[in-house]
Amino acid sequence: MSDLMSIKIPSKNSLESKEETMEILLARSLFYQVLSFLYRHPSSIRNCLMFKKDIPMLLRAMETFPFLQKNFLRETLKKIKRVLEEITYEEWKYHYEYCFGHTAHGSVPAYELEYGEEHNFRQPQELGDIAAFYHAFGLLVNKNVHERVDHVSVECEFMHYLLFKEVYAIEHDDEQKILVVRNASRRFLSQHLGRWLPSFSRRLSRYLGEGLMKYVADFSFDFIVQDCQWMKVDVGPEDLAIRSVQQQEPGCASCMINSKMWGT
Repeated sequence: MSDLMSIKIPSKNSLESKEETMEILLARSLFYQVLSFLYRHPSSIRNCLMFKKDIPMLLRAMETFPFLQKNFLRETLKKIKRVLEEITYEEWKYHYEYCFGHTAHGSVPAYELEYGEEHNFRQPQELGDIAAFYHAFGLLVNKNVHERVDHVSVECEFMHYLLFKEVYAIEHDDEQKILVVRNASRRFLSQHLGRWLPSFSRRLSRYLGEGLMKYVADFSFDFIVQDCQWMKVDVGPEDLAIRSVQQQEPGCASCMINSKMWGT
């Protein structure tokens, strides 16, 4: 199991290594949570002001990253901070809806299953596979905010959860749970976010001029590429094809759980 990721499980007598590992995991977890937040429709964000005030803390957390190229991430996060300090809710909402519209199949779809190989029966099966990841950890999706389980915000939030859960397992010296969660986060990154998020974020950045969502897209691309490299996971291509409208199966979007916020 030693090849699951580049961070080794710390021994009980290795306090410094244990703390360093936990700090890296917490920083990675935090930024997946940030991406989940920024890819939600503004109407579902409960406390935008608090997030704006948290940017300096995020910049400090970024220094924990083991990534080799943090300068671009740091500068892009500062751009996001400047926009958030000035943007109104209505401007944010307009910009978000301009990017993603009101359907799954827009110019820049925010859903994993809209990218890559087309197959008539692919979507229901793979939506079920993604939902199975969540269910394996006892997670249900809140029905009050309607998104498919393959929405970028949902998947980023799941990665946030897995990394945070690994921190908890390390803190309690539970090596079996560490391996289970670590394996799950690596598999989910390899099979899902790491495969399609580079293409989605690059496509979104090229679609937009300067502004909040372009900066979010640029941050997403650089972050996911470096995180995949850190985890020794192959990075997906930048140019995955978009599934044609003719290949969409009627009713498949409603047959799965519809939300991006975990239920309690």
